[in-house]
Amino acid sequence: MIGNMKGTGLILNAEIYYGDLFIRSQNTFGPFDYFKISSWINFSDYLSGNKDTYFNLSSEAIILGSKITNRPDKTELISLTQHYDFIHNDIFKIGSIVLTVGWTYRQTFNHVRVLSSSKIGVVLFGSGNSELVVPVLPDVFPEFERDYFYGQRFMAELEFVASYRKLGTLATDLNHCIIFSKSQPKGIENLDLIRAKYLYAIGNRE
Repeated sequence: MIGNMKGTGLILNAEIYYGDLFIRSQNTFGPFDYFKISSWINFSDYLSGNKDTYFNLSSEAIILGSKITNRPDKTELISLTQHYDFIHNDIFKIGSIVLTVGWTYRQTFNHVRVLSSSKIGVVLFGSGNSELVVPVLPDVFPEFERDYFYGQRFMAELEFVASYRKLGTLATDLNHCIIFSKSQPKGIENLDLIRAKYLYAIGNRE
């Protein structure tokens, strides 16, 4: 399948944000004070002429949070956060429900605003595709082709965002997961996910 990939395709993305972690009038946060939801559809074309459509969903919601620095030019926040991810494309498929403890830092300079965050957490349930998965009772379930493993795991995430006044916004994040697989094959799986995007506003720039 990977050898037949065209490597290009259309992606439709929508994001919803509720609340503001950096509003100066608020120093503590509770459930439903802040969350973000991102969903996208990936339309993939293959050299063979086949087409696939992949639905993706990612969400993050703060459970508890408190600012340790709250200045006009600098904000630091520690938080307990819940995450849900279902990411699916030509190469991999990942699903997870995660609780993390994190530190978020944002500072504004003359021409750029920098945001960074680091999180570590426990994956309550996670899954991922693998070529090493052993079929479960192939004689009893001949049409059931499970291609994923599942279990609990640990997760670490690093995020960096630089917003320039005239050049746009560059955002990157790195996720590293260690999964203790409960399905066949049993063992430990390591997953790394790196994402990057660049945003530029066409109008309404000062």
